[in-house]
Amino acid sequence: MMILLHSSDVDIYQHLYTVLRGAVGLNGTENLRILIVGEESDLPRFRNTVSQLDLRNVEFQLSMLLTRFSSLLAEVDIDLTFHGQARESLLVLKRTSDTWAAGRPSLLVGRANCETAVILEGGRSGCVVTLGDMEGMEEGVRTLVPSPALREDTGRNARDYYEYYFRGTRCHESVRL
Repeated sequence: MMILLHSSDVDIYQHLYTVLRGAVGLNGTENLRILIVGEESDLPRFRNTVSQLDLRNVEFQLSMLLTRFSSLLAEVDIDLTFHGQARESLLVLKRTSDTWAAGRPSLLVGRANCETAVILEGGRSGCVVTLGDMEGMEEGVRTLVPSPALREDTGRNARDYYEYYFRGTRCHESVRL
């Protein structure tokens, strides 16, 4: 079973809506599950959209402790990440660095020219989908899902990027005083 995960920031309705609308073309795809983890107050709106679109591959869970997030990330195949116009930098970069550390590819929904998108594409560690591009969302998933080798390669690229820039020599060089 292939699992795509989005956790946190469920309140960014437009971004998650891109994923849900893009999932219509994937509806009924065998061995594919989209897991959305969020706050209870945010989930009813998304459950309603899932019901209206008759999506059978989408599941919801309530938010969890951060300590549980690492083990959840280890269980998924692709991480869905979103960013908004004003809040992209550190929050999304931290979220994405957790994905890189876990050696998982990312599917980023947002602005194509943001820092995280540039890193994902340059590091060949995921796909970038422009906000509102439902066909691009479906295409990104269809590219990553059926190819275990591609997921493994992009995950390895993500982990290598993390090791080099966040844990390795490059990181330590950049913080010299």
